[in-house]
Amino acid sequence: APVSESDLPQFAALDLVSNSFHLLIARVDNHSLQPLVRFKQKVRLAAGLKQGKLSNKAMQRGLEALAICAQKLQGFRPDQVRVVATHTLREAENSDIFLAKAASILPFPIEIISGHEEARLIYAGVAQTTAGEGKRLVIDIGGGSTEFAGGSDLQTQQLVSLSMGCISYTEGYFKKGAVSAKR
Repeated sequence: APVSESDLPQFAALDLVSNSFHLLIARVDNHSLQPLVRFKQKVRLAAGLKQGKLSNKAMQRGLEALAICAQKLQGFRPDQVRVVATHTLREAENSDIFLAKAASILPFPIEIISGHEEARLIYAGVAQTTAGEGKRLVIDIGGGSTEFAGGSDLQTQQLVSLSMGCISYTEGYFKKGAVSAKR
């Protein structure tokens, strides 16, 4: 009997990055992903990282976005969902407070990944979705960090993550996070 679309397995990935939260829900059909839901919410967690700690406002923005994601993920089992967090939650001294509050909203564990794992995942995504063979260098400038991933075909060979991102540098080098005409 043919498989109906509703019987095809679905998976979700939730990426908690420094500037925004991204949710992708996709169906696996014939070894390829068919996106079903894409959701992006600007949270600017890195903008709330003052003296190494997340501000209450930044946490609140993040928790509100997680509540929306939790609604979209109703009915999913833990083995169907992966939630990863990157630079800002890696660096924040009080990320444990955010994670505890998040656990009461989102029924899936949040994994804070290393910079190298972040670079590896970025490379894998680019290598599997873009044409071309041979050597490549993938650079991702994020809100709190920048990742460099070098490799050949689908295999990574070098991974680097630097704590320099567009939000962290704007906040650190420009008064009130704004670029003036003088600068």
